[in-house]
Amino acid sequence: MTRMSGVKQRNVIRETYGAGVVKYNVSAKILFLTGISGDYNSTLQAQLQSEADIHGDILQEDFIDSYYNLTTKLIMAAKWASTFCKNSNYVMSIDDDVTLDIVNLVSDLEANVVLSKFVLAEPTFGWKPMRDPGDKWYTPYEFYSKKTWPPFPRGYAYILSIDVAHDIYCASQKTAAPIPWDDVYCGMLLQTLGMKMTDIISWFQTRHGHEKQVAPLGARDHYAIWDKPPIQTWRAIIEQRYKNIHL
Repeated sequence: MTRMSGVKQRNVIRETYGAGVVKYNVSAKILFLTGISGDYNSTLQAQLQSEADIHGDILQEDFIDSYYNLTTKLIMAAKWASTFCKNSNYVMSIDDDVTLDIVNLVSDLEANVVLSKFVLAEPTFGWKPMRDPGDKWYTPYEFYSKKTWPPFPRGYAYILSIDVAHDIYCASQKTAAPIPWDDVYCGMLLQTLGMKMTDIISWFQTRHGHEKQVAPLGARDHYAIWDKPPIQTWRAIIEQRYKNIHL
């Protein structure tokens, strides 16, 4: 998930785990999803087109790209992946300020025997809507009246089997988003589908909990690491996770 103006974040990804896809022969493809700017900045659009011509990794659809349109971006992703990635087993949604241990993630997914009806995420349970009008995630009662959200995957990074991506897209045609929060909406759609989530933290720790921690990673409990310097984080991942791989 990215914004038109997020070229810095996209280049960091290309230089870190994006480069790792090529260097370590990972069976994965990274694409950046965006809409258009609200005031239609022709210079910004031209810059994005140039970036797309160079890298070939940008998907853009015709909707205003704002924080309150992330549900549209979720459905854009589900529709595109289920249409053009039918030979893939999984699709991942990840924010552009998150660093990803993509080599171990893909390796672990390749060993996974569950290829359908599979959701790997950090699940939330019993989270309450924010009712303070000054809060970033303010949700009026007229939008959603229940006391708690349904279980949903935390939006910074989660994985769906490709059939679930298709099912989410189809379910979205029947259940419009009552709120603008894409991860919560994803949880609503998963609930209508009767889908349960596998906890990605437990999944990770089962496979990598014995490994030594390296700064600046701190306590590692995930493939996705956020709120830490991405370049330093990627270097730490490389030094710790792939030190036995010929660099």
